[in-house]
Amino acid sequence: MAHKYSFLPVAILISICCLLCLVLGQAVAQTTPTANLSPVQVAALSQTYQQRALWFRDMPQFNRDSTIFYYHKSAALLEASRPRPYRPLAVLYDHLSHYYYWNYDNEKARLAVGKARYCYAKVVGAGQPDQRLQYQILVNSAFASLDDQNPRRSLAFMLQALGLFSGDQRPNVQAMLLKDKGLFYSQYRNGLESKGSMSLPFLTQSRRLYESVVSGNNDQPLSEIYKQLAWHYNVKGQADSCDYYFDRLHALLPRLRNPVLSSWYYSLRGNTLSRRGQQGEARRLILHSVALMKTYRLTFSHIYSFSLNLLGVIAQKEGRYNEAITYFTASNELSAQNGFGQGTGNFWEHLTDLYEQKGDYKKALAYYKKLAEANLANTEARSLKNLRENELQLNILNQKKQLAEQQTERNSFIAAIIITALVTVLLGLVLFGLYRNYRLKQRANQQLETLNAELATKNTLLDKRNAENELLLKEIHHRVKNNLEVVSSLLALQSDKITDPNVQEAMRASQNRVQSMGIIHQKLYQSKQLAAIEMRDYFMNLSESILDSFDAASRIRVDCSMPELVLDIDTAISVGLITNELLTNSLKYAFVGKETGTVSISLTRPDSGSFLLQVADDGIGKILGVVAKGTGFGTQLVDLLARQLDGILTYENQNGTLVKLHFKQPVVA
Repeated sequence: MAHKYSFLPVAILISICCLLCLVLGQAVAQTTPTANLSPVQVAALSQTYQQRALWFRDMPQFNRDSTIFYYHKSAALLEASRPRPYRPLAVLYDHLSHYYYWNYDNEKARLAVGKARYCYAKVVGAGQPDQRLQYQILVNSAFASLDDQNPRRSLAFMLQALGLFSGDQRPNVQAMLLKDKGLFYSQYRNGLESKGSMSLPFLTQSRRLYESVVSGNNDQPLSEIYKQLAWHYNVKGQADSCDYYFDRLHALLPRLRNPVLSSWYYSLRGNTLSRRGQQGEARRLILHSVALMKTYRLTFSHIYSFSLNLLGVIAQKEGRYNEAITYFTASNELSAQNGFGQGTGNFWEHLTDLYEQKGDYKKALAYYKKLAEANLANTEARSLKNLRENELQLNILNQKKQLAEQQTERNSFIAAIIITALVTVLLGLVLFGLYRNYRLKQRANQQLETLNAELATKNTLLDKRNAENELLLKEIHHRVKNNLEVVSSLLALQSDKITDPNVQEAMRASQNRVQSMGIIHQKLYQSKQLAAIEMRDYFMNLSESILDSFDAASRIRVDCSMPELVLDIDTAISVGLITNELLTNSLKYAFVGKETGTVSISLTRPDSGSFLLQVADDGIGKILGVVAKGTGFGTQLVDLLARQLDGILTYENQNGTLVKLHFKQPVVA
């Protein structure tokens, strides 16, 4: 199955070619001053440099440094030319960013694509837009931004790119859009569990178009599609589909001559075979991948670390424990050096299993503790489980404390009875009784001191676990807020494809409802109170979000003059959703024909046992008894939530519309 390469002659050939090309490049640069070249000559020389860069991208002469060298040499030549040729520069920086990204250097990819966007803006300013070039720059911007802690920025780039060809039904364009959309969804939001399912239909449709409809050389896009589909079915454990796409990818390797893709193929296929129990063939393929990466100096990539880890797994399965530890250690060091996310956790997990197999349970336990520490912050389910366990242990400690106090009281009572009996029955033994009482008290005091010391230790443990529980609750609220942001982004993505304005409006209303709940969870993990919300600040943030969604901040003012009041999380969610619906209705219907307006929101306490929510606008007023516009879902939702709060909802016309909700203070169980 594997391609055979003679690595030593190849390495010698690469070294000689690199040396010759570098010398020739320096000679050309020294003998061809840029100032003496015409624009045509500059363009021709730039193309020559780029062709050399492309030549070094293929095996057997692959050399990453030489490729980058000639790309930058071409860029420097164009940058120094006057007038500056912005379109060729935009194309060049876009190619360079794509090359950096697929060689696992995202930081340089972002810098290069940023230059590409700058140069393309100059092209547009000169009145020479290029839709296909703009699309490619935006797509590369989206991929390069995937790991910069701002997924919305990445998604915005991709949505803008897809919008350029939204109405173009040509097969080649549709195949390109489906491919890029599928590849993007497969990597967007690593915490999104359904990302594989989201990307699968797009990649499958794109594959069919490239294989049967789109003419020309489609090896490169098909290799990206086959690679992702093989990985998807490998994770799903669907062996036949996985092997099918691995075979299709393998057939393309000789034509593409890309060592990065080849090393990925041999490592991942070896991983698949290892999981099926074919350790010998798996080890052969993975060693071939490692040799490829060493030959072409790709040992910085996560595939190299992944391959070393796989070799350790195979060695462990075959009982070669020392060899396995060597591989695991090398993989972990490489992961730590290059900032690969899951390397350390996998390292502890492998060593735990390995020493357990060897029967060294002491070391297995030590590594298991490190594994638990590494995974605690990243595993939400484990956090919830630990929270429940900590609550149980707190109850046990409280019970022990109560039993200790009861035991102390019992000892004192027994001592008093003994003293009374001795004084009453044995008057002649008063001195002996007093001495005995003294000894009993001394012993009781020693027991009390010991018990108090134990209680102090347990109280310290209680404080520590309370702090851990508080941290876990903040993490849970933070994750809930992030998941709600994902839902909001998905709704925005879906509404982008909808042309019916009524459906778009419903989607936007759903986004606002999700956002109102997300703000509550954001407030919870940012505040010191983990089960209650301060409502004035929440109303201000909710108003800003809704005004922004309607693009009404410049003409509509929202007044939140009210005292600081705190509600529990369940009540706050219901009140927030009601306020969201009422404010949305005001923005949609109250100011028709008016350029400006004001909406007032307040929450007060008329008495110690109830609350009063008021939402008023100075708009055209609502005609009572008239059927509501739209679907009426918002009105139904407000009525349902008001009944859930056991509240009374009233509508009044007072220079606009005034909505009042009077509800009782909830009883906390």
